[in-house]
Amino acid sequence: MNWSRRSVLRTGLATGAGIAGVTAIGTGATQSAEGGDVLWEFDSGGRSSSATVVDGTVYVGSVRNGIYALDADSGDELWNVEVNSMESFPTPSVVDGTVYVGASSEIVALHADSGTEQWRANSGGSIFYAPTVADGTVVVGNDGPLVALSAADGEEQWRVGDSGAGGWTSPTVVDGTVYAGNGDETVTAVDIESGDRQWAVEAGGSSAPTVADDTVYVGDEDGVVYALEADSGDERWRVETGERIQAPATVADGTVYIGTTEGTLYAIDDGEQQWRFEMGGGTYAGPTVAGGTVYLGGGDTVYAVDADSGDEQWSTAAEGADVPSPTVVDGTVYVGSTSGTIFALAADHERSSADSRVELGTDGHHHVWAEAAGAQSTTSAENTPTAAPDTHTADTVADDSDDATETSGGSGPGFGIGGAVTALASGVVAARRLVSDD
Repeated sequence: MNWSRRSVLRTGLATGAGIAGVTAIGTGATQSAEGGDVLWEFDSGGRSSSATVVDGTVYVGSVRNGIYALDADSGDELWNVEVNSMESFPTPSVVDGTVYVGASSEIVALHADSGTEQWRANSGGSIFYAPTVADGTVVVGNDGPLVALSAADGEEQWRVGDSGAGGWTSPTVVDGTVYAGNGDETVTAVDIESGDRQWAVEAGGSSAPTVADDTVYVGDEDGVVYALEADSGDERWRVETGERIQAPATVADGTVYIGTTEGTLYAIDDGEQQWRFEMGGGTYAGPTVAGGTVYLGGGDTVYAVDADSGDEQWSTAAEGADVPSPTVVDGTVYVGSTSGTIFALAADHERSSADSRVELGTDGHHHVWAEAAGAQSTTSAENTPTAAPDTHTADTVADDSDDATETSGGSGPGFGIGGAVTALASGVVAARRLVSDD
């Protein structure tokens, strides 16, 4: 079939099978859908980014056609803005009613409801990854400096160094510190207010860092996974996989999940490998965890794997290789593809992503980070202390309201996040389970 652009298809494709029937999407839709069923598809016309889902809207970048806002329930197009010739397809970040996205060498701020441009600013280099918004500041890496801009008007706040050969990764911000990988195989920590470099160590750098329990986790081109002290960069442990890593890790219940370009998922706890899987293809994307299930793209397939046992629950073929990082909201898995098709898949439960990558707004996020970062922006603007926002770890059964999730304990991201984000697990799923090497 030829899917036309701007069309929404409720085909309900069963995993590995043909059309299973029309599926109506919405709250509780997964009650009538099997895990992995396609609830709707949308053709963006060009290779698409990871998805950000906030207030019932899916925001996604397309290499040819700029930024799309889609209704999360139906897939209907709400608006589309071509923000210059996009050399890449960075994932949008959405905070305080504003969409921030990289477009060639510029950061563009758009109104989340209409797509109307609010401002744009030059970043000093080509942008290939998602910006992060925290403390009223947009932080973005490119193939030049790491740059901080005012979220209100795009005015430059500071810039740090050059990136080396591979460019800066997507930054992660926790408790006022920016963590970013660098093309020269270093990880750098920078104060978000001043831009002062706190530390830089030769450890990883090829994948975007994630942070949990005062520890920074990152992988490198040589296949080494590092755990670093968040306040000093000192090494806690390392695990050598022997496989190239360019995908961001995610953390859940103390377990680190990270995929490789050779197509293996590793689960690591306190420096010890717990299990590993082989997928049908390699990954450059980060996994997410919701409802005790790990979701990730490997090659041209989206996998769902039990977070505890590693058993595969389902897999669904997506058009094009290199499926980007998925985001799960209220029982629906939102994921793009290199073909430009954006998919909404049934997750076989009604929960949302609850892992460090999504809850810290690194390469796709949902309401938890949007709310936390928005509260931080308000605090920064007023320059007075405020209480932690009532953000919720999203891994609870949803009710009829958009934000009806219960906190699992602790505060939201950016407010003592080291012990607050209960990152439920990120893992790349695999077509075949391998016994872990003891």
